[in-house]
Amino acid sequence: MVIVQKIRMRFNIRYPVTVSSDSIVNNINEKIKDTNLTFHMGNHNPPLHFPKEHKMIKALKKSYEDIVGEEAELLSTGGGTYAKLMPNTVAFGALFKGSEDLAHKANEFIEISLLEKCIKIYAKAIYELAK
Repeated sequence: MVIVQKIRMRFNIRYPVTVSSDSIVNNINEKIKDTNLTFHMGNHNPPLHFPKEHKMIKALKKSYEDIVGEEAELLSTGGGTYAKLMPNTVAFGALFKGSEDLAHKANEFIEISLLEKCIKIYAKAIYELAK
């Protein structure tokens, strides 16, 4: 018979900017205080948030609107993103109103006409951000 001495579990907790990581850690520690469990904080990437008034967000929004010709809907997601790992960066991606979201799904693809529109938006964004 094998007796397990140690079990390790890894959690990926994504939380909104309205909550602090300390409150999450405190809550976990409170829940396990009467057990033999211990919690160790590993890597931590805080939530990413820029207000819509931020100059970078305004530039990206303008780029979209100038090319597409309609108001941009600013979105926030709970997903992980490369942008969390680089300072002063946000994810800025290609999903148009009325298009099916195929990102990270089987048979992911984008129509050439939409890809061309993305290229125009990205070029405009680079120009706007460089001003």
